[in-house]
Amino acid sequence: MPNNAPPTETLLRLPAVLERVACKKSTLYAMVARGDFPAPHRIRNTHISAWRASDIDRWIAAQVEEVA
Repeated sequence: MPNNAPPTETLLRLPAVLERVACKKSTLYAMVARGDFPAPHRIRNTHISAWRASDIDRWIAAQVEEVA
């Protein structure tokens, strides 16, 4: 029986994002404010914010491409 469920998106909280991009919280939020980094998404009916892992992966890939 085929699984027709849409792929799931992994959400990352701030500590995981900071670990993946290797920067400080203040630097990360400054990049978000400048539009240089994806903004977090508010989780519905909560006070929780998280980033889509796919957004972070694309940002990292773009940074690597710029350096290469």
